[in-house]
Amino acid sequence: RTLTQDPTPLGHHNVVKYPLPDDIVVERDLPIPTADGTLLRADVYRPRDAADEQWPALVAVTPYGKNAGVDDYPIDFAALAASGTFVGDLELSEATSFEAPDPAYWVPRGYTVVVAVMRGCFASDGRPRLLLGRAAADAAAVIEWTAEQAWCTGKVGLAGASYLATLQWYTAALAPPHLAAIAPWEGIT
Repeated sequence: RTLTQDPTPLGHHNVVKYPLPDDIVVERDLPIPTADGTLLRADVYRPRDAADEQWPALVAVTPYGKNAGVDDYPIDFAALAASGTFVGDLELSEATSFEAPDPAYWVPRGYTVVVAVMRGCFASDGRPRLLLGRAAADAAAVIEWTAEQAWCTGKVGLAGASYLATLQWYTAALAPPHLAAIAPWEGIT
């Protein structure tokens, strides 16, 4: 039998990019020290409210760059669709880093979003490490740094897809004191 139609209900391709809302504060390239003194760089997205407000945080630690918006993703969505792989309807803000949570979705819902770049990648210092052990220790440092910020309640979750999902499991195994939850999407089976 030859399958002539995509069996999924979303047999189409439509990526919509929209601007980050004006009521979101963005802090760029904040330095986060790791245990060995290497500085990682992060962008923080938080609600534009009173200075003494606190929110729980969602953290993503990525090797793909924190400023890679939809147009810079390492995926050619049109080529995927042409090959018969459809993403359906995908709406993301221009601030959504590859495989990371969308700040435009989460910040209005009461969260701060922290997107940090792994060591040796893009703006972060150090040499890249492909093994997840070092990356997990660094992600734990990002969690603890985030929990100590004046805008954070001390509750920190990890979120992200694929590589970012796999890194969450390794990081959770280290039991960072302020890690409250993980949300791995589409991780390695």
